[in-house]
Parts: sequence; structure tokens; C-alpha cells
Amino acid sequence: MATSSVRLDQDLVENATIMGKALNRTMPKQIDHWAKIGEMMEANPDLPYEFVKNAI
Repeated sequence: MATSSVRLDQDLVENATIMGKALNRTMPKQIDHWAKIGEMMEANPDLPYEFVKNAI
């Protein structure tokens, strides 16, 4: 898996750290999880959020 360095808003990083700890994910894995949900939601706007979240 290729990786890249990107600049992220500090609030996003802090929220991802908090949520990641609660869900047993690292901060980068939490941001990746959110990105996947966002990608699926944009590609399938007719699908409910809960369906997309559970599909991942």
C-alpha cells in the first residue's frame, strides 16, 4: 500500500485520534475509514448512511 504525506486540519486529526481510540483504530486508520464512507456516500447518494457504514 502506497502512502503519502498530507497536511490535515488539526481538529480533524484530534477528532480522528479520539474516535480511533474509542473504536480500536489508529488515527490514520480512522481517517481512512471516514474517507471510505465519504467516497461511498458520494458515489451512492441514495444509500442510507447506516447501510454504507455497515457495508464497510
